[in-house]
Amino acid sequence: MEKTKKLIEETIVSIGLTVDGCFDSENDWYVIYKGSATLIIYQSFLPIVNSTNYRNIIGFVSPMFKVPDNMPIEFYKEILSENSNIGDGTSFSINKNNFLQITLHIEAYALTKQFMIDTIGTVLNWSDKFDDELMEKYKNYLK
Repeated sequence: MEKTKKLIEETIVSIGLTVDGCFDSENDWYVIYKGSATLIIYQSFLPIVNSTNYRNIIGFVSPMFKVPDNMPIEFYKEILSENSNIGDGTSFSINKNNFLQITLHIEAYALTKQFMIDTIGTVLNWSDKFDDELMEKYKNYLK
């Protein structure tokens, strides 16, 4: 756990930010901004079935906007279609609170600083691009 936290914090510093400026102690996660995009990086532990062990998972989540119940089917088709284009395991999802987000979850043991730098850039770039485009395209539903 401490090794993972150290890697996250070293990565934050290496991209020119401060840990104090990014760490949200209330939620125990890190927040990075780019344009209109927000990226949350957090660590979670998922139980392994039939075991007392856990998987150490790092989540990269960029919430974009709340999806209203009346959103047309074309919206869902569009984001599912885009999932095949954004790549690297990064994808659109809608969380339990109906927020559209771009996410990537990975086992902590597979992380390197370069992978984290690339993932931070990728998720923020896609989120910054798509939040504006989708909000403009579907603005009549997002009132």
